[in-house]
Amino acid sequence: MFDSRTQSVQHQLSDHGLVYKCTMSQFKRIFEVNLSPLGEVAEGLHPVSRIFDTPIGPLAAVAAQFDRGEFNTHWHDWGQMAFSIDRVLSVSTEEGFWVVPPSRAVWIPPLKKHAFHIRTPLELRTLFIEPVLAESLPDHCCVVQPSCLLTEIVGRLLEYPVNYGPDSPQSRLAAVAIDELKVAPRTPLHVPKP
Repeated sequence: MFDSRTQSVQHQLSDHGLVYKCTMSQFKRIFEVNLSPLGEVAEGLHPVSRIFDTPIGPLAAVAAQFDRGEFNTHWHDWGQMAFSIDRVLSVSTEEGFWVVPPSRAVWIPPLKKHAFHIRTPLELRTLFIEPVLAESLPDHCCVVQPSCLLTEIVGRLLEYPVNYGPDSPQSRLAAVAIDELKVAPRTPLHVPKP
């Protein structure tokens, strides 16, 4: 949660999803970026490996609550499916602008520059997908309608450690999550840049 009045961040990260609360300075260190006085994330590559303090499997789920703020243009080395539990999320890229209502998710391929625009308090869920698995998914941003099964899998993955083996329950859930994301219907909630 960004709080521009106190300059603190409650962004909880660990092998079990949301466990560790951090200050603004710790947040800067974790993401290897500088934050502006308004709590904005600076442009740059945000490696997924820096989000977690342990080796991770091919999919990793993160949940965080944000008051409001701007995640300025940045990118990850992994693909990212992001959605809000109860609010509208806005995402922009060089190609355009996506409006993501609570019943939808945005798919962002690896290394795609993007920015999040958080206008009201929301709970954000993100599923990071390693580049090899992301190759089977669209090579462009799009809004998808995740199945109930997919959103429940993301919730379940938040309960497990992120450093799982190939024959673990997490790896089986990860395989189903990829299958569900591949067939998720696309929705035209995109405004192209002129």
